Amino acid sequence: MKIWLLIFSFFIFAQARGFELREHAMGDTCYFIRQKTSGTRCHPTNVAREDLQFVFGKFLFSEGIHQANNWRRVLEGDATPAQIISLIEDDRESYIANETEIGYVGNSWAISFKPYELWVETRVQNPSYPYAHVDAGIAHVLALDFGHYLNDELSVGVKLEAASMQTLKRSFFVADLAIDPNAVNTDPDQKTHIVGSPGIAFEPADAWGDARYSVLWKQSYIDSDGVLYAGVSYLHEFTVGTLEWGLGTKFQESVAVRPQIFTYYQIGMTTITTSISPREQTYGAFLKLKGFDTGLSYYFTDNDRVLFFQFGFTL
Repeated sequence: MKIWLLIFSFFIFAQARGFELREHAMGDTCYFIRQKTSGTRCHPTNVAREDLQFVFGKFLFSEGIHQANNWRRVLEGDATPAQIISLIEDDRESYIANETEIGYVGNSWAISFKPYELWVETRVQNPSYPYAHVDAGIAHVLALDFGHYLNDELSVGVKLEAASMQTLKRSFFVADLAIDPNAVNTDPDQKTHIVGSPGIAFEPADAWGDARYSVLWKQSYIDSDGVLYAGVSYLHEFTVGTLEWGLGTKFQESVAVRPQIFTYYQIGMTTITTSISPREQTYGAFLKLKGFDTGLSYYFTDNDRVLFFQFGFTL
């Protein structure tokens, strides 16, 4: 059985939460690159490129993982207001993430399941009279990808995702919760999230730099929120490795357009990724050894600094 590299770069903290968490340390650029040897894909047309079948698994986590179990109890409704206040005071500005995924990739299709995905962001304003923002959740996610080449240059695909989620998104004065536990509703919200993502990719045979133009429309069928991704990538093979780079952007109602430049460089067992946009930057480094891989990525904005780690395998 031939072993292929599994590259799972972690994600940026984007507008949508929950199973919108990115599997890649390149931000939204996972919607634009080819990722031929990845397990989970953002763009469903990439499964059309596969000519092998393999099973994959991954485990991703961030700094602050020691608090993950405490926040899990909060999201399961087993924590008291005093415990919530303690978590907020311990980490006034924090981002925590934890994710496990298994899946199978076949010819022109893929299936994956996340039995556990947790994310937490806390931010506290005005230290003299703290005002807290909490955005947290747990999700269980099933995803299906289908991709097909219409001809040598044009491919189409669709990604279907369904998630069962428990979320807690609140803003409140910490003193109000301390004085009266009923002043703030700390019970998690239960919801189901369903998303369909049709996409198309065009790879003209005579284009400079082995160009690939891609478009993806991600549409939620629960809250009617839609996002359009569009980008172009170029692939260059050198004696000392392979470089893919390009430009991409995301269009979403009431959200400023965020163009970004990205690179994806693979040499031997090592892969280095970058993503730079006006508001955020992400850098990642990954190493594979036979059927196992590991890596880390660093994401930062003016307000956030987060280091992510990953482990994975392919069979």
